[in-house]
Amino acid sequence: MMQDTLKYSLRTLLIVTACTVPLAGCSFPGVFRLDIQQGNIIEDKDLARVEPGMSRAQVHYVLGSPLSTDTFDPNIEDYVYTLQLSGGETHVQHVQMVYTDNNTLQTIRKRELLPEELRTLGKAYRARREAEKN
Repeated sequence: MMQDTLKYSLRTLLIVTACTVPLAGCSFPGVFRLDIQQGNIIEDKDLARVEPGMSRAQVHYVLGSPLSTDTFDPNIEDYVYTLQLSGGETHVQHVQMVYTDNNTLQTIRKRELLPEELRTLGKAYRARREAEKN
């Protein structure tokens, strides 16, 4: 009888341990989280070189290929960049170019650039280290 109780207790303990150990690995403190960067980062100096009247090819030469082109209006191109440091807040940069029907730049819309401390990756890493210290 006592041996059956001991066997039952050990089996229960084994099942509980087998279920909780994998779950504990998912939320283990101190796990390294990757920095996630996506899209085209645009610096002020590059954006300053782009002016209305430039051809689409000239804009692509300065800024690179856009991340997306509007499905319903091929005259709109979006340069989007997102940066997430160590699983924290996601920072978004968005610049939109509007072209005329003959592929010349008409206007630059949505000049939402990253904060100065995040515009280059080295500065972004320094900002992350400062945030981790505080």
